[in-house]
Formats: sequence, structure tokens, C-alpha cells
Amino acid sequence: MDASQLLIDAAACGNVDEVERLRGIAVDDGSALCWAAYYGHSACVAALRPTAILSQKTLRGYSSCDVWILVALVMTGVCPLHLAASQGHTACVRLLLDAPDIDGALVEAVVRGHEECVDVLYPLANIPAALQHIHENYSDVCAAYLEKRMLLEVVSPPTLSAPSRKI
Repeated sequence: MDASQLLIDAAACGNVDEVERLRGIAVDDGSALCWAAYYGHSACVAALRPTAILSQKTLRGYSSCDVWILVALVMTGVCPLHLAASQGHTACVRLLLDAPDIDGALVEAVVRGHEECVDVLYPLANIPAALQHIHENYSDVCAAYLEKRMLLEVVSPPTLSAPSRKI
């Protein structure tokens, strides 16, 4: 097995010591970061992050029952941030916030009901764009969740207080 595949296996299994060892000798096309983000191995994401391609949209090998789900997600254009958000891995999401397409990651988190990830992504996203995507591609329940969140963010009018009296 070549060093790149060993790196992918280590990242997918959460073996940060092996990731650190292999990172200098293996060429990673971003697949290792995708697997680490998908499985929520934040220590591996942190180790791979400095040299990774955050807009990674290809994926190489790892043998798992989840492989077809992950390959399908990557083929539709998601990146490591989307993968972490789709699985509810908030620690990984925080490490990947400078990735492109925050809106898409927010959609993944909303659709799958990962509120902590939504809390992290919401302030950084283009909410109208994310909401439009949800309306066009997902259920009204998902859209209603985000619309409710938007309503809660609206600034409420200041409360009037009685003037203080000096005696």
C-alpha cells in the first residue's frame, strides 16, 4: 500500500499520530481531509488542514460501508466543510470555516438537523441564498427552521423604561 493510501486510512480511522508521521511523506489530494471531516476526527482535520485543499471535490479510496454515501456527496460538489456539517461534527466545522461555500455547509447542517453546526455557520453564511437552495431542493420543514431562525435574529424594538426621578 502506498503512503497516500496509508494517510487516507489513518485519517479515516482517527489515528492522528500516523497522520502526523505520514503527512510529510505522502501526497494528499485532499481525500484524507475529506475522510477525517466526514468521520469527525478533529485532531486529524487540524493536522491535515495546513496543507489541504479546502475545496476538494475528488475522493480516493477507503473501504467502508459509508464509502458510497461519501462518494455521492463529493461527486455532487461538496468539500470537507460540507462533510463535517452533514455529519454534525462541530469541532471539525470550526476548523474548516475558511473553506469556500459556507452557504452549502449551512444547508447540509439544516437539512440534517445539526443545530450546533448551524449555530457556527449561520453568522457567516448568505442566509437568503441558503434559504433559496433549501426551498428549491428540500422540504418546507427545513426551510421553516431557517426562516424561524431568521425571525429570531430580527432586532426587537427597544423597551421603554420609566424616566428616573431625582428626589
